[in-house]
Formats: sequence, C-alpha cells, structure tokens
Amino acid sequence: WLFRRRHITAAERNAGEKLSADAHASGIIGRLTMRWDPAPRSGGGSRLEPMERAYAARQRLGRAMEAVGSEAMPILTLICLTGTSLQGTEVALGMRPRTGKAALKAALQRLAAHYGMA
Repeated sequence: WLFRRRHITAAERNAGEKLSADAHASGIIGRLTMRWDPAPRSGGGSRLEPMERAYAARQRLGRAMEAVGSEAMPILTLICLTGTSLQGTEVALGMRPRTGKAALKAALQRLAAHYGMA
C-alpha cells in the first residue's frame, strides 16, 4: 500500500520483503498450512539441508536486526514480520497517530542500506 502510493521506494519495499522472507525461512514465524514445495533433486549442486537453511536464515535475520538498531526493531517486527497494520503498530508502540509512516520509512532505509539495496 505504501509503495503503490509512493511513500516508500522499491528498495525499501524489497528490503522489508527480504526481511520477511528470512523470518519465514528461519521458522520463527509459524505456518498455517503444509508446505508443498518440491523436494530438491539429487545432483543439483550443494544444497543446504532444511535445518541448515533455517539456521542461515536466522543468522541473516539477526544481522539485519542488529544493523537497523534497537529503536527500529519494534516497528519492523510488527509490520514486516507479523503483518500488523500501520495504524495497529502505532497503537501497539504508543506512537502518535500518523507518525508510524515516517518511522517505518527510516527503518526500511536502514534495512535497505544493510542489504546493499540503497
């Protein structure tokens, strides 16, 4: 929604999506349905085992959260990882109405810089 209305850039949106993908891959966010991805075929190169992939994703997630800092972590966690709305995040974090957009943009800018997308 924010990207379509040009409140955040493509790099900021992509950084948030990458953070979310790492959180899902790490297994810290539960799944509601069964995973139907095809099993990797043998001889396809050096593929990591599922636990190794989850561990690597958890390490990437930790490094990203460390890079954005403790002040940006709560807003990124609520919006990118749990899917909370911007308005709900403002209420949950005790922010004044309409200040969450600027805080989210600043956090996504830090995240994009960490990922080398900015």
